[in-house]
Amino acid sequence: MINALKKNLPTNYLILLIFAVILWGFKFLYLSVETEYVFADSLLNIELPKTQFWSFFSEFIAFGLFFLIAFLLNNTNLKISIIKSAYQSPGFIVIVLSGLFLGLQRLTPELLANIFVLLSINRILTIHSKHNAFTNFYDSGLLLSLASFFYINIIALSVVILIIAFILRIFNLREFIVFFMGLATPFVFFAGYLFLYKDINFLQEFLEQEFFKQNTEKYTSLNFIISLILFIMLIASIIYRIFVSNFKKLVTRKYINISIFLCVIFSGYYVSPYSGIESMIFLFVPISLLIANFFVNTDKIISSVLIYGLIASVLVIQGIQIMYVLSNQPGY
Repeated sequence: MINALKKNLPTNYLILLIFAVILWGFKFLYLSVETEYVFADSLLNIELPKTQFWSFFSEFIAFGLFFLIAFLLNNTNLKISIIKSAYQSPGFIVIVLSGLFLGLQRLTPELLANIFVLLSINRILTIHSKHNAFTNFYDSGLLLSLASFFYINIIALSVVILIIAFILRIFNLREFIVFFMGLATPFVFFAGYLFLYKDINFLQEFLEQEFFKQNTEKYTSLNFIISLILFIMLIASIIYRIFVSNFKKLVTRKYINISIFLCVIFSGYYVSPYSGIESMIFLFVPISLLIANFFVNTDKIISSVLIYGLIASVLVIQGIQIMYVLSNQPGY
């Protein structure tokens, strides 16, 4: 398997599917009809029914969305050659990380927002070789704005995206203005909808109640163990990048450094009291790139220890969570 993942083979997607079924098997076999899938805290203000059908539907859609994230990440990696020799490996790592927390294996605002965040950042990563990138900046702002309709706090990522753009190319004020035009477009239409059909004060009241609302319930011993595994892999990958990894192309070095930058930003947000544990999903894409860089560029022994160690850690922590669920213990 290690040799296959270090190459770009069609069979790698079969490996990805097998591990996805294994890591998601419990959620499909053990459906809790009492689980409530709520989007009431998002701008869309949607609450799904508490039925077995919607429980299964939520998990099935989430399963497909994780595959979509893996595919989009692999496709981005293929186009800009971040991990050139094995562009499929980051997607595999995303699927493995999806088994780290059972609470992520359902439809959540963070999961949906992460799709748009990935697309938004993808539009910015391709600007380095373009003379005119107004469309990229507008699209990036528009996609990030749509992400905020599912998860409002992600709007703060706009500053981070502009920093990434500044890393990749010379500052251009017009491009930055176009980015904010894209960011504002969905909100202009949404405000018009509220003005015509709803209460225009809804947007102000929502922002006052939900924007960076504190959430301290995530600070449990189980969540600490889950987070510890994620951060150990992150620290190991960053150390490898700093002391061992060497890139011939400047743009590739920039992409990896941007991944580290995103990991630092998302880690800071994740450990803060303003996010839930589900926000760890924002870390999955950049950390998968860093782990894949570590995995692809080391010898077979270290690569095996890295990947099999990650898989074993995820299976162990998932087993602990399954015991919590089956014994009706709090914390899940």
